Amino acid sequence: MTAAEKFVELSEGEKRQVEGFETEVRKARARISGYKSCLDALGTVSEDVGARRRLEDRVEKEEGEIRRLERQIEESRERLSAFEEALKILAKKGKEPDLRAESMMAKVRDLIRQTGGPMTLVEIAKALNLDKKKKNSVRGSLASYARDERVFARGEGPETFTLIEFKNQSAKGGDGN
Repeated sequence: MTAAEKFVELSEGEKRQVEGFETEVRKARARISGYKSCLDALGTVSEDVGARRRLEDRVEKEEGEIRRLERQIEESRERLSAFEEALKILAKKGKEPDLRAESMMAKVRDLIRQTGGPMTLVEIAKALNLDKKKKNSVRGSLASYARDERVFARGEGPETFTLIEFKNQSAKGGDGN
């Protein structure tokens, strides 16, 4: 089972749990309504004060149960939110976004593919004839992509970058080509 499938399974389980808690809240509210109707039927003058007290205790107990269930619903919804966020992160990780064909980042990607391995920023700038301003822009973009684990990854050494696909190949025993 893949990580994404596990996340989906966890998410579905949490959704079912929320639905179950919500059903229990509705049932508890219905019981409270019934108990209150019985209390109204007893009126203010009651032959059995003990029965009134027991019904009032049941109402309080059900209200406490509703508060507990509402806290569980809130916690489950937060877990559900975390599972959905994790799915989004997983979907992005290592996935190559569509780089515009003639964009600078597409040119950098193609250059690194052609060389077949990591390159320093200086080597990239020299190969693409970048001025200082463009070099700084590429530095920031490469760092951002590498930090987000999208397309590019940090290589060994300062300002050295490679492609995630090369890292994945070397992790699987490939030679990076």
